[in-house]
Amino acid sequence: QGELTGYKPGREIRIVRNPNWNPDNDWRPAYLDAITIREGFADTASASRRILNGSAQVNGDLTPPPNVIQEAAQSAEPGQLTATPSGGNRYIALNTQAPPFDDINVRKAVVAASDRVALRNTRGGELVGPVATHYIPPNFPGFEEAGGVEGTGADFLAKPEGDIELAKEYMRQAGYESGMCEGDCTVTLVGDGASPAKETTAVFEDALRALGFEPQTRGVARDIMYTRFCGNPKAAPNVCPSVGWLKDFNDPQSMLQPTFSGDQIQPSNNVNWPQLDVPEINEAIDEATLIADPEERAKAWGEIDKMITEQAAAVPYVWDNQVNIQSADVAGVINLFNANWDLAFTSLK
Repeated sequence: QGELTGYKPGREIRIVRNPNWNPDNDWRPAYLDAITIREGFADTASASRRILNGSAQVNGDLTPPPNVIQEAAQSAEPGQLTATPSGGNRYIALNTQAPPFDDINVRKAVVAASDRVALRNTRGGELVGPVATHYIPPNFPGFEEAGGVEGTGADFLAKPEGDIELAKEYMRQAGYESGMCEGDCTVTLVGDGASPAKETTAVFEDALRALGFEPQTRGVARDIMYTRFCGNPKAAPNVCPSVGWLKDFNDPQSMLQPTFSGDQIQPSNNVNWPQLDVPEINEAIDEATLIADPEERAKAWGEIDKMITEQAAAVPYVWDNQVNIQSADVAGVINLFNANWDLAFTSLK
């Protein structure tokens, strides 16, 4: 009972040591006596520099923008910047249920035209991870079975910087004799309006324009993007350029079933953003969920990853690392499962 203490909505959360905590029967060292979580940083660059130049600070769910990542890589003290594989991916989802991307050849054309190196670089360059060629991330069962870093063999993903001539050939296969869009070429995009997502969207717009499409982009708050648009099939745009997926556990089912199975398409809170619904893929997913043998399971999900990739339902551009920063006087410890700071083990120097 009484006034709530320690929490000011949108401003801060103050956490102090539980007086009942007993180090003799708890395996966590809990070195910190108190933690203050400051909220509401719209300017992530200034917030990141405050951490790097300050004392006793780490980032929470604030991701340093690309320019700060590069600055820290060049001038921060050793250990202030870490990049840990997140077990996730980022991609640009193409709505397979509405023109023009209900045509697989148009989708392949747009994927081929995309400069995935430039897309990755909007997030911070090589430090944030390798350019993706499919969906199961590195160090996951099924990754090597799907082709590893080199990819599945899909020609429209063979050149990370893009292949405009191949893209135009796919447009011709879709019925556009000139290799460019003709007629109604408007493509709607709804994405995260904040950096670095808006820069990612801008790079992808260039790929659309190179094929004659006319992108109409709307930048909104991230929660609005998901709830009102990308996660709502009835209101979904042609392109959701600011999406990606993070593992729930170290199994490829957690990466591919929610996001690409037609059986998982929901009327709200949908995460199969391309609305991909291919019976052969749905059936293969159903069968793979029942496989218990680890080697057989990895092989089955690797093949599913290849099948999904061949549909060109999205532009995969990075298997991303989680970039974290800390003040020079922090002895931070990363939790390797979620690639974030583990405050139960982190201490001050």
